[in-house]
Parts: sequence; structure tokens; C-alpha cells
Amino acid sequence: MAIRAKELPETTENWAEADFKGHAKSVVTVKGGHTMIVDEPKRLGGSDEGPSPTGYLVTSLAGCTAVIVERCAKDAKLEIESMKVKSTIVYSPRGIGGQEGYQSNPSEAVTDVWMKIDATPGQVEALKADYMKRCPVYNLFKASGCKMTDDWHINE
Repeated sequence: MAIRAKELPETTENWAEADFKGHAKSVVTVKGGHTMIVDEPKRLGGSDEGPSPTGYLVTSLAGCTAVIVERCAKDAKLEIESMKVKSTIVYSPRGIGGQEGYQSNPSEAVTDVWMKIDATPGQVEALKADYMKRCPVYNLFKASGCKMTDDWHINE
């Protein structure tokens, strides 16, 4: 069942709190009570006990894509039989390191969506457009100037 707009608050908030443990490692607790380790690889001074911040960044894009595509499909009364999403981001470690002339934000994001769905080509195109309008993580990347590439593999 689709959530009606009037049932949704106009705004809401989420939060995360990082408890720094030293050597590039933090234990992060989010509003929902979940905790995760954010760490860097050993070669960057971390202990490699969890994904890096950029690892979580790309995780957020892939995960949000799957959630929002599924939500858009439900709203369109389409049923997804199966879906797999892989996102890849390109960023400059030199920018993160503070080197002049390089930016730290991702410059490119590529997302592949493999989906089995009983839908017409027109319904799939409408689903894609709805996702691109509604996905907050996709739109955050896009607003930062990141080149967005989406490759959809339907019923392959």
C-alpha cells in the first residue's frame, strides 16, 4: 500500500553519533539504535575493522537505490520478482588528503540495477524517472556535481 502524502510529515530528521576510538576508527550509533564500525584500511592508519567512510557512502547509494526503486514499484502497483544493485563511486584520495587542485567529493557514480519485473517498457521508464526524482542519496550525489550513470538490466 502506498503511503499517502498527507500521512507523511513535511520534514523529519535522522542523526548519527561517532565515538572516536583512535587510529581512524569510530563506533557510530544512528537514531534507530543500530551501531556500526567506521574504520580505514591498515595502509591508511586504521585497523580495517569496518568499512571506510567512503565505503559507507557507496553503501548508502546502493541501499537507497534498492529501497526507493522498490517503493516506487509498489506505488506504481508493480511487483519486483528480484533485484540486485551495485554502485561504484570514483573519488580523489588526493582531495581527501588536502592536495590543491583536487576535490574530495565523488566525481562519478555508476549504479547497475538488475531487476526481474513484469512491466512494460513504458512502466520501467516511469519507474526509473520516479526513482531519480525520489531517491535522496542519488539526488545528494547529483547536486554535488557528481556525474551519475545508471545502467538498468531488466529481465536479463
